[in-house]
Amino acid sequence: MCKASVIYLPLSFFWLFLLFWLGLPGTLKAQTRVDSLVFERFRQSDSISMPIFTPSIPAGAQDTFSIHMEFEGFLIKNEEELKELPALDIVGVDLVYTLFPRGKNFYALNFQRFRELYDLYPTLFFKENIRWRRLGQSKALSREEAEGLYHGFVLYTRPLHTMPFLTLPLDYSPQAFSPRENKDSLDYLNPDDLTWALLHNYLGKDSIVYQVLERNKFTWENAQVVCDWTASMYPYGTQLLIWLKLHSQESAPFQSFVFFNDGDGKSAGEKLIGQTGGVHAAPGTQLEEILETMIRTQKLGQGGYSSENDLEALLRAGSVCKHCQESVLIADGRSPIRDYLLLPHVKERYGPGKKQLRIILCGSSEKISPDYFALALETQASLHTMEEDLENLAQLSPGTQFQLSGILYRVGPYGIEPVLEKPRRK
Repeated sequence: MCKASVIYLPLSFFWLFLLFWLGLPGTLKAQTRVDSLVFERFRQSDSISMPIFTPSIPAGAQDTFSIHMEFEGFLIKNEEELKELPALDIVGVDLVYTLFPRGKNFYALNFQRFRELYDLYPTLFFKENIRWRRLGQSKALSREEAEGLYHGFVLYTRPLHTMPFLTLPLDYSPQAFSPRENKDSLDYLNPDDLTWALLHNYLGKDSIVYQVLERNKFTWENAQVVCDWTASMYPYGTQLLIWLKLHSQESAPFQSFVFFNDGDGKSAGEKLIGQTGGVHAAPGTQLEEILETMIRTQKLGQGGYSSENDLEALLRAGSVCKHCQESVLIADGRSPIRDYLLLPHVKERYGPGKKQLRIILCGSSEKISPDYFALALETQASLHTMEEDLENLAQLSPGTQFQLSGILYRVGPYGIEPVLEKPRRK
């Protein structure tokens, strides 16, 4: 592998370089959203100096794995090896580098290392509650000593949370919504808590799926649900069940239900674009059949890395219900779409004169992945949050600004981007 050379710049030059780069016209501007996200994680990471790297295990972590880079480079040396790793929950990320030569500034190099990590694991940059650190080793007094130290990332991991397979008794008669003490501690990975939520029609503070379905139940027709049913989406899939439980089949607009788990437990290296699998259709529209399909989907896999095979699921769902006029994608709005390369095939089925795509963006409204804006623009889909239905996104002219869940966005020449304040020079 070729060794990447680096030009070291003083700190003031780095900020000018970064701000100019992010503002360049042409194709570089298409990367602005990604670079802004990477920069935010870079800025938030703790910068620590130590003689030589010593791991500090975050609470809950059980193991580590390393992403190797060279002393003065940012290219990943063991990328193929990492593709074989099973799905893991990552709770801490350390960038380890060497403070040699002394007096040099390493911001540009380390930012590029963060950018390279994003290309390999973009989901890390959307995930909350990760401890980020930059650890500079000061022991080396010569180039030879520096080259002998470790350089790259160390990721602290634990197995993904698992839960016993769902066996949920349902009371099908409508009930009043019930209060619960300590409801903020409800854990949807705990089958007892999930059962309680279903039996008592508990929605929680983030009731986006229920609210969107309730607002649009008289306007959506002959529709199909395509729902991400990985572990992080259990609260939102539960809201779908509660809504169906409280509405008769005659009043519901849905003719088909499809759930996907991103690969039926495959490792990252096995998840080929368009052939990831883990997409399961309910045999009918009765609540028992829907729940049975969700249980089967959960048994076969609970996800892994937060990027999912949304577009593969949409394509497979289209063959399940060819007569459906609309597809409602219940997606984790914080996570990237891993199989975005399938977009040309999705555009053959969704758009003007074809099926209408509607996207419910679950999760934090402040962390919406730009992939969903791009998908909505390309297919003229509608976007839905807990408070708003954005129907005409593709009709907005360049330069138009709009708010979504309190966040200001702008229509740029290369897509939708948040209106961010410029980083202040320190």
